[in-house]
Amino acid sequence: MIFQSVLGGFDTPTMESIEKQSLLYSFTNVFSLALLSDMGISANFSQEIYDKLHKLLTTETLDSEDANHHSLELDYNLFPLRAVYSRSNLDFADILGTRNEGKKDLRWNKEHFKKNVSPLTQALLINTEIQLSKYLYHHSLSDATNPPSSHEKFIGMLFLHGAMEQGEFCHQYLRNGHGLFVEKKDKSKYQDHILLKVKDHPIRWLDQIYMMHAYAGLYELLNNHEHYPNYHDPEQAANFKELASQILHVLLHQQDVLYELKTKDLTLAIPLLVETANHLQQQEELEPMVTKLCAELCAREVISGKLSRDRQGIKISSLSTHGRSITALIEGYKFTQYDFFHGEAKKIYHYLNSRWNGEINLFGHSKRKKFKYSAIDIASMINGLHSLLSVEDQPSNIALLQKQLCSFFHSSINISGIQVSSPLVSELSNMRSIGNLDPLSLDLLVYEDNSCVFSREFKIYPKKDKVYLQRNSFEPQQALYAALTLYNLYSKNH
Repeated sequence: MIFQSVLGGFDTPTMESIEKQSLLYSFTNVFSLALLSDMGISANFSQEIYDKLHKLLTTETLDSEDANHHSLELDYNLFPLRAVYSRSNLDFADILGTRNEGKKDLRWNKEHFKKNVSPLTQALLINTEIQLSKYLYHHSLSDATNPPSSHEKFIGMLFLHGAMEQGEFCHQYLRNGHGLFVEKKDKSKYQDHILLKVKDHPIRWLDQIYMMHAYAGLYELLNNHEHYPNYHDPEQAANFKELASQILHVLLHQQDVLYELKTKDLTLAIPLLVETANHLQQQEELEPMVTKLCAELCAREVISGKLSRDRQGIKISSLSTHGRSITALIEGYKFTQYDFFHGEAKKIYHYLNSRWNGEINLFGHSKRKKFKYSAIDIASMINGLHSLLSVEDQPSNIALLQKQLCSFFHSSINISGIQVSSPLVSELSNMRSIGNLDPLSLDLLVYEDNSCVFSREFKIYPKKDKVYLQRNSFEPQQALYAALTLYNLYSKNH
């Protein structure tokens, strides 16, 4: 049986365990990509910026022992990004540089970079950096009950500064002549002269929604003096609010195009609109749109919880789209308080549950046919199950959903190996000993000469009783979507 030998080695983790694993997996993905990989257009992080961040940190929280410049030096060379590319392999440019006794060099091999720059991927990077910068402001990665170390707090500041610079970069370089965000290809030959060429693609409205959500998230954080006083920047907050509001204005006058979105995109758009409304305090303005889009999603049910791929079609959507649709409808239900959306989400779950394979703890159309899971597919299922848990009030149903979520998480992430990870994390059935781990150590950032990030996908061939893992293929959009989902899995329960 697939996974049998591995499953026999350790028990399915508890909710507490997978939440702690989720936090570490999310961090290693974002830290490795945003600050170590050099996979993209380099940020303008001058020594003056580093000194400013050091000064902000030392004046607020550090005692006299930590208040010198050198105490905040990391063991790694940092390569902050203004924009991230679309694809790479995971091999390091200099494998010896990852092991030397001085500063480690964890840059990836540039020969494998696909230099497309997508607004959606940039927005995902911004949002994951925002969430982790919030966490690292108050908590340690090894133990949330402890305050962050000086290094952790410094990394949180780097994440936020990077997110702000990436947001400004997108506004300056990733828009077309009509002011809409579009994918471009980096043709730059020199670091100080950025040259991007527009890709020949139609306008993607999901790109606009993701960028609006990213700007709204930056506004919400930079404007929150009460919880994050050291991040407070009212001038920058107002700037990002204006950018988000401009996109929202366009969307409110282009609603018809949103109803025509493919189902897979519609399921992504709805939760982003809900969060944007909350960040910008625009609940009243956006409630009608969210209600109509949720109703549109429900109208695409073909039969017994199965959704069509688009508005007029009869072809059934993928299982991962069904997982995301549960999240979209639950978020719509919380936002509008329409019980109908909750009921439809449960119908879709019943369809998904009929595809549950208890032998390998994964969802699949057939127990004998091959199927594959990408990082986004996995995150979509986790998101759907977690969303249902957030509104379930029956103890027996809660127990069943938690068991299914833990089992799916364990099989799809820990056992499949799609998340490159040290056994120190992936094979801990009880994560209580995480407090003994240094989350910034090389052992948790590099495993078997690969960065500890999500690879693209794995495939299962039940007839051959084998799993094939594309470990060397990396797509930031896949990894960042999964990282953001895993962070939310942790944060919404704490």
